[in-house]
Amino acid sequence: MNYEWNDKLEEAYRQYVGGKWMQGLNARDRASYLEARNRWQKAKEVGDRFRDGMMSIRGHTAERGYVKEAHLRDGTLGSRFHDVRNDGLGKAYEYKSGSLDKDKALRQLEKDERYIRGGGSVEWVIVEGARADKEVQAKLKELREKYSRRFTVQEVSREQLRQALTVAKHLERVRDREAREKARQGRERAERERREVRRKEIEVQRKDLARVVEHNTRAIELARGEGRSIPVRELSQAHRSAVRSLREVRAFERSDARQMVAGLGLKGQAARDMERSLEEGRERQRQGVRQGIDSMGREAGERAVVVQREAQWQERKRERQRELEGLVRAGQVRADEVRVRLAMEFPTSPGEVARDKARGRVPDDALRLKQARERDGLARERERGLSRER
Repeated sequence: MNYEWNDKLEEAYRQYVGGKWMQGLNARDRASYLEARNRWQKAKEVGDRFRDGMMSIRGHTAERGYVKEAHLRDGTLGSRFHDVRNDGLGKAYEYKSGSLDKDKALRQLEKDERYIRGGGSVEWVIVEGARADKEVQAKLKELREKYSRRFTVQEVSREQLRQALTVAKHLERVRDREAREKARQGRERAERERREVRRKEIEVQRKDLARVVEHNTRAIELARGEGRSIPVRELSQAHRSAVRSLREVRAFERSDARQMVAGLGLKGQAARDMERSLEEGRERQRQGVRQGIDSMGREAGERAVVVQREAQWQERKRERQRELEGLVRAGQVRADEVRVRLAMEFPTSPGEVARDKARGRVPDDALRLKQARERDGLARERERGLSRER
């Protein structure tokens, strides 16, 4: 097939084939069905525009009770959809912009006669010179003669048809503009509501950020005063979370400020100056928060370095201890010298230095070496005492 086909068309085509089969008639193939369908759709577009244009010209508006595609249910003859109907006036209108084929028109006229018998009136509006089946012409004449006041046929010229179509196209453009405007207003309303919700969330986030930063800075100060440190992973996570939260708050504030400045009618450099001034004011107000986040970052960075150095220091110390123990086994070093040498070569760990620094004390390696030797001497004395007792 050299035309586009889809599931929707396939479903419509199968329904069409089923209907023809029930009537005992032959169905078109898909290509000819699609061609006929396209012709029908174009004819329907013209017909709908003719109806809408004539309604506008005649002043048949919804406000006055005129309804398009008005459904009328008839238990005997089936449903009838009038192009236009005013139930308050009991009057229906059928607009025909093209030919009058008997397969459809005769059934409509039969149902219209039933409607007239029920007290309504019907007017058919046709175009001058349009092809009409002879049976349809006969039925129109019959109904006009039979119901002269309740059934009428209004014939319009080709020029009137063009005018009606022009009016309808103009109405379509107006409706399209109104629909776009309504959609735009709906989007703006939804955006305002979304931003209002987000604004409240940002306000909560801003307060939470200030509370978290204050809690962590106090914890850092307390830990320093007690000569201990906050676990580096916990502090790093808190710092990353605070930085991310501040970034989100700033992004929304900038966006909000841009909208506000645009609402004031400022553009170009004037708008940028106003946005910058607003941002500087916001940053001044949260100076304490920014300083607290910076303090958390420095502390986390310092702690990470200390942890890394401590691990490296411990690894070097263990490696040195293994070397000395090897010398002991070789008889080159006495066993009681191992701890002394380790204390001399590794007097102070990075963690101890950090704790001293937190307490405000400067580490004294000589003092630490002396203390290590004293501890080692006491340990040897205890070992000799235990040996004599045994």
